[in-house]
Amino acid sequence: MLSSTSFFQELCAAKLSSTSRVLTDSTDKAFQQCLLRWSDIGRSTPGAIVLAGSEDDVVTVVSLAIKNSVPFVVCSGGHSLWSTIGSEGFILDVRDLKNISVDDASNQITLQSGILISEANEFAWKHDICLPLGTANTAGVIPMALGGGLSTFSGIMGYTSDNIVAAKMVSASGTLIRVSSTENSEFLYALRGAGQIFGVVTEITLQAYPISILGTSDGTVWTGALIFPVTQAEKVYSILTALSVNTEAPTMGICIVTSTPPSFNTSLIVIPVYFGEAKDAEDHYRSLLDLRPFSTCGNVPYPKINDAGEAFGVKGGFKRWAGAGLKRINVDDWMKVISIYEKLKISCPDAVPTGYAIEWNAYAPQEKRTNFEETSFGHRDVHMWAELLSWFTVSESHDQVIRSEAEVIKLLCQTESTEPRSVYQNWTRDAPLEHMYPGSERLERLKALKKKWDPNGIFTSLFL
Repeated sequence: MLSSTSFFQELCAAKLSSTSRVLTDSTDKAFQQCLLRWSDIGRSTPGAIVLAGSEDDVVTVVSLAIKNSVPFVVCSGGHSLWSTIGSEGFILDVRDLKNISVDDASNQITLQSGILISEANEFAWKHDICLPLGTANTAGVIPMALGGGLSTFSGIMGYTSDNIVAAKMVSASGTLIRVSSTENSEFLYALRGAGQIFGVVTEITLQAYPISILGTSDGTVWTGALIFPVTQAEKVYSILTALSVNTEAPTMGICIVTSTPPSFNTSLIVIPVYFGEAKDAEDHYRSLLDLRPFSTCGNVPYPKINDAGEAFGVKGGFKRWAGAGLKRINVDDWMKVISIYEKLKISCPDAVPTGYAIEWNAYAPQEKRTNFEETSFGHRDVHMWAELLSWFTVSESHDQVIRSEAEVIKLLCQTESTEPRSVYQNWTRDAPLEHMYPGSERLERLKALKKKWDPNGIFTSLFL
């Protein structure tokens, strides 16, 4: 239970909105429902869960918490490993902040912190525009965007963080500030890649694009799943070696080593995305299709683009992401990755859902390339990522699963000459800062902003 009596007394007297809720009984069904996370790793039971009903509620709750030195974390879609806290603090849950609107003249969408990726995609679709959002339908748009926003659409629209036009944020002083190119502009640099470290963002405005940018007449995208038996792995990786570095074809994709039902034999799942008509997509991926995989590929409406990977977004179980930026697909290395995965299946049968993947996104046509401003997101030159999803259901498997994960990363990076290694900041906060935010000038700028705006580390001690 929270020890700060004064915080609760002031919270009760603050007259929060009628739709807000303060949950303190950890045995209550509503409390337990709000505790559900994408991952159970490190999940704790907070002293309270405060569900904000309005932006004013967020400002009030944050300012009172700062005043009374009560620690808290913010939860939107529940995908973050950092949206949990023990009984000494509380969770500020913003899931009910669902306002979303569009400015038709500028194609800019403004949304609140409770909007999920699937909801934003559906909204954009109804207005004949699209957004460069991530691949997890149930993740919150704002936290994903603030951490950079790796996206299927990076090649044609830029990263999500590149497209942040404006924001509203509760700062470490407990006040709501506006951030844009004309208001608190130095913060715009930080929000585009490191936003979670500087405050609670209640609203962002994102640049959207005409649906025609997808390369089809009806706003569809060619995607789905191609499932190959592990016996074809060497052929698949060999084909992807060439496809993954093609900068001219309007495509990107991911290849995952995992196990598929009903037999749960080791398989390769390739999820390709092609911006264009089905015939062109099939011609481009002919070498893979000729291997006769099980296929669900076809043109789907833009808001359905993430559905092929929906199984990886379910809540519960022990899960975490790790990875590193790579330059190429090394076939021999990935065959060894398969061996590591199969050994893990034997030692930890509950870790069968684990998936070791390579994602590529090399497409950047000159006529569609946008010269975005420099931001705190420092991985624009990374067009290939090793993405490792460790997923297990028995807590005792943790150490072995993490050892296997580390073995894969070491293997894949040993043939890469780049140093420091690129690490996506939405996956971890434990990596060296220079891996997450590369470039000495970038780091110094972020440290200076942190010292100026959050010297006491209200929103983590990162950069202090």
